[in-house]
Amino acid sequence: MTRISLSFIVFTYFVQLSNLVAQNNVNLGSDRDEISFTNQRRIPCATADPTVDQIIESKVEVDGWLRQNNTRDREQVIIYVIWHAIHASDNTGNISESRISGQIEAMNIAYSNNNTNISFVLDSINRVENDQWFTGWSPDAEDLDGEGMQALHYDPAHYLNIYSVQLWESGGGGFVTYGYTYSPHTNNYPENHYRQGFTIDHKVVYGGSSYSSSTAPHEAGHYLGLYHTFQTDCAAPDDAVDDTPRNDSEFVQTCSNQDTCPSDPGDDPVENYMNYSDDWCQTVFTPGQTDRMHAIIDIYHPSLLDNQAFYPLLSVDGYSFLNDTDGDNRFNPGDTSRVKIVLANEWGGDAVNVSLTLESDDPRITILDNYISFNDSPLGDIIIPPGEISSTVFDWFLVTADIDAVPGNIPCTVTMIAGTDEYPYQETIDLSLDLTLSQFGFPVENISIKSSPIISDLNSDDEKEIYFGSDYEALHGYNIYGQEVDGFPFQS
Repeated sequence: MTRISLSFIVFTYFVQLSNLVAQNNVNLGSDRDEISFTNQRRIPCATADPTVDQIIESKVEVDGWLRQNNTRDREQVIIYVIWHAIHASDNTGNISESRISGQIEAMNIAYSNNNTNISFVLDSINRVENDQWFTGWSPDAEDLDGEGMQALHYDPAHYLNIYSVQLWESGGGGFVTYGYTYSPHTNNYPENHYRQGFTIDHKVVYGGSSYSSSTAPHEAGHYLGLYHTFQTDCAAPDDAVDDTPRNDSEFVQTCSNQDTCPSDPGDDPVENYMNYSDDWCQTVFTPGQTDRMHAIIDIYHPSLLDNQAFYPLLSVDGYSFLNDTDGDNRFNPGDTSRVKIVLANEWGGDAVNVSLTLESDDPRITILDNYISFNDSPLGDIIIPPGEISSTVFDWFLVTADIDAVPGNIPCTVTMIAGTDEYPYQETIDLSLDLTLSQFGFPVENISIKSSPIISDLNSDDEKEIYFGSDYEALHGYNIYGQEVDGFPFQS
């Protein structure tokens, strides 16, 4: 899937810094063999622990917000992102736009699959060459991160500022940090504070040598107010969310089913993004975590709610064949057929000025008309709001299949263009057209033919039927539409 516009979803690695060194104490040097790891990352998150009092205060605050906002139908929150790619003079760390967009796409999947209704959209990439910042950026090294954030940050109240640097050197041993943030709800920063944002090592960004698919969703959760599911082990107040079972932090780096807090309800939430288990099993944000994230946004990032969606997210919801040569709405060898496309706008802004282009290199078909416009129809311009589907009434693709074409899927691509000059949107997706020998209503399922079929117009309706004996000693008759002929099946 290719999206040319900067309409990308991003996800973030957020870690609190005040206790970073104390918590980030996994040594991969001389003591490496003494540490038992079960996950591929080998590195726990460096998010600093809030105090028990801070967790309790935050839970009381969020619970109060939830009582006043007691519906789970949360409004869509769109977080625009400024990505600061800080790199060395030899270009190390100057990560590509495709890696950044891939990271954003993966993050969108993690959050949309859990119905959080939170989206991250890349606004721009700021490339900064600075050797000192690139290798020295750290919360405990001469405040270089503070210096850099003060110099580079852009409107933190409305934008999420992400800084990618080198937080550790590959093969160097010692302590490793994947990323960190200054948590606003723990540090009590105003929403426009220059430290509102997060830092991530360039190697863990999508496509990097240490990429971890669960790291960015995990750290985005921290930025949006989530604690670790094992925050206070098997004791209260745990992570301030009611639907995440407690688990012991000594036994978190596993995907195995286990119950490390047997006196509390539920098994360990190894599938939760806020745990430390393997990438492959981390897939879940709970409804309670989603509620908490929306509360933290409203309380600590209220200006994010001012953001509007300028880009749609289009997909092909389905297609159908119309007015084909033999009129059965099936694409057969030798047919010429219209192809009607139904588009879905999954989220974001209204899809305006929509057009589609169909392409295929398959020699079995010829595309006679490869362009559909949703504008200038007799019904006016067609706009697709988020969450809606639509199609054109008077415009379609036109394709023809070779008479000797072998049936099967015809690989094609559809390029979808929408938006305005200021906010252009383009995406190309794969689409397979079904070339088949079957007629409308066929094949008929769950019947085995046990006799030679007869094709004849036995009911004198000027259309031939097919008659055959089945495996349960019955005579069947079907018309050209795959419908059983009156009086059949017949058994003697």
